[in-house]
Amino acid sequence: MVANEASNPLDRVADLDLATADLAQRQESLLREYERNQKLLDASAEQARDTAGTGVAEDGAVSITVDANQRVTRVSLDPRALRLGSIARLERAILAACQAAEDDVARRLGRTVGDPVQQFFDSMPELVQLLAAEAYQPFLDPDAEPRKPTGRTRPVEPSIYEWGGHP
Repeated sequence: MVANEASNPLDRVADLDLATADLAQRQESLLREYERNQKLLDASAEQARDTAGTGVAEDGAVSITVDANQRVTRVSLDPRALRLGSIARLERAILAACQAAEDDVARRLGRTVGDPVQQFFDSMPELVQLLAAEAYQPFLDPDAEPRKPTGRTRPVEPSIYEWGGHP
């Protein structure tokens, strides 16, 4: 009787040893990647904490500074602000300067830490390959027009359960 090579217990042990070694290498690789990403995240968080934005209105009569959390950290009113002619105009100038400061800090943060959603998808190309573009595109560009699905979809079956009804 000829012995089947696949049934040899020593072969199975060798296969398990190889698989275990491969898993150990993968674990080490993932730990190194995690440590590298953690360092990048810490550096980005530190840069973000130090990021501020400034907005001005009425030719510099009103200046507002906000931090990375869009909290107002400084308000500067030039003497020209008192000559704007009305409280309503001063209010509009303050709001315009606040919006400009928020836009400025958002722009600066985008340059400093980048887009976290884009970075997530960039770090996982296998996920992007598995997902249809319709699934992840809204996260990358929420202002874009929704695209029509390209694949066939199954019609939704009407539910036998209605509000207040019984099966």
